[in-house]
Amino acid sequence: MSFDLATNPFIALGLATDADVHATTDQIQDAIDDGVVGEDKANRIRQVLTTPRLRIDAELGALLDVEPKLASSISSALRKQHKVEDLEPFVRSLHSLPRSNLLAHLASVFGSERNYLMDLYEAQEACAVGSVLDAVNDERTKASLPPADRKSVEAALEALFRRQMQAAVDGISDPESRATAVVDLVTVTVAFSDRDFDRLDAVVDIYAQSVVGELSRREEQVQSRIQRVRDGKRGDTDLATLRDAVARWMSLTRPMQLLDEGKGRDEPRTRELYEQFNNLGVSVANDDGDSATALRLLHIAHEMFDALPGAVEQIDDNIRIVRGNLAFQKLQPLIRGIEDAETNVHGLNRDLKRWGFEGGRKGKGAELHGLFVAAVDATKGTEVEERPWEIIRGLAVRLTNEHKFAESSAALLRGALRHAQTVAPPKDALERLRSDFATLTDNLALMSVTAHVSGGRLGLALNEAMQARAATRDEDNKRIFGELVEAIQKRKSSRRVKLWVFGVIAAFVGFVILNDHLEAQGRRPSTTRSSSAVSTASQPPLAGHELDSEASIPRIGDTSALTKSELRWCRFQSFRLDEAMKGQASLSYAQNERLNGFIDEWNQRCVDRQYRNGDWSALDTELSTRRAILEFEGRNLAK
Repeated sequence: MSFDLATNPFIALGLATDADVHATTDQIQDAIDDGVVGEDKANRIRQVLTTPRLRIDAELGALLDVEPKLASSISSALRKQHKVEDLEPFVRSLHSLPRSNLLAHLASVFGSERNYLMDLYEAQEACAVGSVLDAVNDERTKASLPPADRKSVEAALEALFRRQMQAAVDGISDPESRATAVVDLVTVTVAFSDRDFDRLDAVVDIYAQSVVGELSRREEQVQSRIQRVRDGKRGDTDLATLRDAVARWMSLTRPMQLLDEGKGRDEPRTRELYEQFNNLGVSVANDDGDSATALRLLHIAHEMFDALPGAVEQIDDNIRIVRGNLAFQKLQPLIRGIEDAETNVHGLNRDLKRWGFEGGRKGKGAELHGLFVAAVDATKGTEVEERPWEIIRGLAVRLTNEHKFAESSAALLRGALRHAQTVAPPKDALERLRSDFATLTDNLALMSVTAHVSGGRLGLALNEAMQARAATRDEDNKRIFGELVEAIQKRKSSRRVKLWVFGVIAAFVGFVILNDHLEAQGRRPSTTRSSSAVSTASQPPLAGHELDSEASIPRIGDTSALTKSELRWCRFQSFRLDEAMKGQASLSYAQNERLNGFIDEWNQRCVDRQYRNGDWSALDTELSTRRAILEFEGRNLAK
């Protein structure tokens, strides 16, 4: 559609908008005589200008209420062959309605050279129906014509504005330039949130209709590229052409996207294409196992669909999952290396004790260290970057709890902490490593003291106990080491049992919770997902205690997660054992042996067992309310 202001009847004939019927008839006849118009066209013009109901469109589309000399200059320029420079200087001299007409003419004729959409939109916005109605009726009064009513002026004005905007949009021949012009208009207009979007809706609707054919053609190209990826064509060129096809489609839908975004909603066609694209990435990851291509597709989606806030959040989520799965694949050499090493756990123990867990040395420890360093480097910055550290911690747990190889476990943790000085692990992982190593160091000290006491080397035992008390950072352990120092100094007969009991309990404190931090890998990207922790094993039972009726004794050898009832038994019994140990110094040898038996049973049933965090939290209240009873039971547990 074009908007040629020179074809307006008033401008074409050189008539003022206040011309009466006689002046109009005379001017039309002069135009016929001069050969400006033919008889048929002259009759149509006469009918329009002399019929008040039809005249309104011509009045609004002319230079209404413009000073006669200025109107004559503009009309004269319009009737001649003109350039943009001939008309642009007049724009600022006109009020909103005639300015919109002149801008629509410029946009229709010269729109491919200059962008007039914003100026036209603002001119239309500035037009007030009441002011236009007054101007029309002032001119009609001078022309001795009946006045116009507000309803007819309002309807004619809206129709004029739509013709103007349609012509302005069509005047930009290149689809990309057209989209850019409308994007600029929408961006600025949406920024004024107090404005009514009705007129902007109309503009965007006009634009959308103008590009429907080109948009359909580009969508076919996108679908073709998507199908190629589904068919397995996933090289750099294939993904680049897919990205370009989506970018070309998105560039034409951008105005619609921005308008809907301003209204707080997703543009339907863009949302539909996003879901199709996201599903492609998810399918490539989940069904084809091609995480590398899936990650590239999701990055393209993140770049292309930024106008859909909800989509960006979902894409980010899926990118993290796919990136984690990719990183998890890079963990496999470390996992397989550990599995292989554990087939000869005694050889692993020997190598770790002799050579440690460091690069550049000999044995299985050095081999595993190389795999560990490679896994740390491969997962750095991903959502699974703490996994290599936790895998090593898991091995340390098994060496200590299952095989009683505390020294090799300490060597493993020492090497991991040394590497942490070069490549910092996540803060939580580092804190857990340090905590485990500190606990294990205390346990090793206790084991050494115990061995000295058993061998009658009380001087060495006392010296190492005092060193351990000074070195430990755990206040409870510091207190217990202090008690050991006193016990050894007093040569109490119960010292041997007391040391052994502390060693078992300390081992539990340091390692039982470890596997809570090891999450299952290989999750699938999707809208929603859940993850489960990895459970480990425990060991053999002793027969019954007098326990709460709501508590169930866990089975030894069961590797499943503790039920709430079983967790209740573990927590209550742990509380009783803690209380029993406070009075250990006053127990007889037989009572100490009985207490050792309870501790051994607890370790076999509860160590390395998974539980639900919600169950643990729920039992906090029960522990608090039953504290007095549990303390009493603990004090009498070994008696």
